[in-house]
Amino acid sequence: MPRRLSARVLKVFAPWRPSRRSAFRDRLGLSPMSYVRNLRLDRIREDILASTDPISTIAYRWGVHHLGRFAGQYRHRFHELPSDTAARR
Repeated sequence: MPRRLSARVLKVFAPWRPSRRSAFRDRLGLSPMSYVRNLRLDRIREDILASTDPISTIAYRWGVHHLGRFAGQYRHRFHELPSDTAARR
């Protein structure tokens, strides 16, 4: 289940001390939380394109609890709304 993947990744990164978070940021250019968020958004986008399920169902499957915030983050990352992506499937 996708939610478990994210939970495992967060569990690994959550207890990190600030120095480890800084090293992560220096290496990848973003925080561990941002990395996980982008990973989740990428997977949601893949699912939107590959499935006929409603966007909300896909988002909830990936652990999204606030659809408005999700749509804003999605738009910021991909420069389009989730519904625009779904229209191309």
